[in-house]
Amino acid sequence: MSIKIIHTGALFAMLLLMVCVLFTASITFAEASWQGTSWVSTGQPISATKMKSNLDYLKAQVDGFSGGDNLGNHSATQNVVFNNYGIGSVGKYNSRRYQNVFSMGASYTPATDGTSLNNMYGIAWTHSNIGGESIAGLSHQALFVTAGDTKSAIGSGIWTKYDVIGNRFLDQNNRSYYLDPASVSYLNDIRPNIIYDRNNTSYYLNPNSNSRMYRIYANDVRSDIFYDRNNTSYYVNPASTSRLNRINATSFYYASDKKLKKDIKTLSGLSIINKLRGVSFNWKENSKPSVGLIAQEVEEVLPELVDLNPETGIKSVQYGNLVAPLIEAVKELSAKVNAQQAEIEALKNAVNK
Repeated sequence: MSIKIIHTGALFAMLLLMVCVLFTASITFAEASWQGTSWVSTGQPISATKMKSNLDYLKAQVDGFSGGDNLGNHSATQNVVFNNYGIGSVGKYNSRRYQNVFSMGASYTPATDGTSLNNMYGIAWTHSNIGGESIAGLSHQALFVTAGDTKSAIGSGIWTKYDVIGNRFLDQNNRSYYLDPASVSYLNDIRPNIIYDRNNTSYYLNPNSNSRMYRIYANDVRSDIFYDRNNTSYYVNPASTSRLNRINATSFYYASDKKLKKDIKTLSGLSIINKLRGVSFNWKENSKPSVGLIAQEVEEVLPELVDLNPETGIKSVQYGNLVAPLIEAVKELSAKVNAQQAEIEALKNAVNK
């Protein structure tokens, strides 16, 4: 790989070349030693042994680098090792430029002045101030670039143009909340506009409008209202009136526990029943014949059994509750029949005497 780096190794190589030339000219050198950043002369003639030691040191400094100069490219055949923790690659700061961090080849680097990514393949550092291929809102950010196009970015947040893949995604403040795409997830609140079936998008759930689903298995389903998907005039409203075309059931149970009631009184059955009118009729919607009562007429006698839908203005009757006055009416008629039967028996006995 190629690494753009200003390195003292090239200077050592030049110095080595000068030393070799001077050495072959039989020039006497003063002995010197490397003191971290420069050569320090001792003022003494250098021995052949010391000269070899110095040359070996110079060779070690440039070993692994070839070509270029101290301001150009160098090809490394081994790792670049920094001698302290705070030492590393240092660029020029400008929040409106792209700083090259790593490129996959010398032909895939950003513009030298940092104004463009060109056809870069690699990693660049920048700030959202530059616009362009940076991602707004991430402030200082690392860009992961392919052919000059940012595919992902990491700064004050994480952005990606394509998929985010993980086994589980955890809430940073409460790890008991998580999203597990392959298993059970535990989330505090989800508010989508619409949820589609992953295999067939013709099935969907739209919390704010109509939904279409093949089948529902649930322990608990809660909604303000459930509409028939083909005819919204049929619906179930758990908190109010519902309208259905037909219900087939083996039984219906009504809440009737004495613990739920107060002000209990016995009805006068016959006086109520005699005021009601049973009728036959045809439904306007489908002309089907039926029998029943008229809600407005029932309302005049038993208003508590009539309900008004405020949205449609349609009135309904609680037919099941008419059992109560019917029972009392039967009991009253039975009492009258029993009394009349007793009178008949008395008359028969009187005639037979």
